[in-house]
Amino acid sequence: MNILSKSLLESLISTKTQNVTVTIVPSLDGVSGGDLGNVSVSLTAEGYSQVGRSITVPIGTVVSWTVSCDGYESREGAVFPVGNTTLPVNLTALTMYTVTIRPFPLDSVVTLSGEGGYEQTEGTNSITVPEGTKVTYIAAKSSLDPFSESLVVSENKEIDVVLNATITLVSD
Repeated sequence: MNILSKSLLESLISTKTQNVTVTIVPSLDGVSGGDLGNVSVSLTAEGYSQVGRSITVPIGTVVSWTVSCDGYESREGAVFPVGNTTLPVNLTALTMYTVTIRPFPLDSVVTLSGEGGYEQTEGTNSITVPEGTKVTYIAAKSSLDPFSESLVVSENKEIDVVLNATITLVSD
């Protein structure tokens, strides 16, 4: 029994010095072939660096991975490779919604921003963000009270915003 255990232990020690490669093969829901250059793949293992969408490490080294792309749900995980490993990772498209602010007066300045770095579409009073994103909007015009509010987006939405003037009464 001791001989078998020693043999097994020696075998495990010798394989630990062998290298294996972990490769991520990303795909996007609804996209066949084409350029996936905007897909970001990150592979990490203590003391090792990735090359492209692959990383080479000793057998048994834990490799963590993350795959992301704008407009798609990110995925992450970890693998404990005992041989060369190819992981197909499919990203699912996010459901996107548009929020449009319709201010009165019409020449009011509208600013919209969404969590995660989403910005309003240039030249419009609209922003398109994934479902569940918190959007903050501000409508302002000189001499009128600005209006600011936030919402979590769950549908396309058009919001009417009427700016009011502050009236100060002066008594004699």
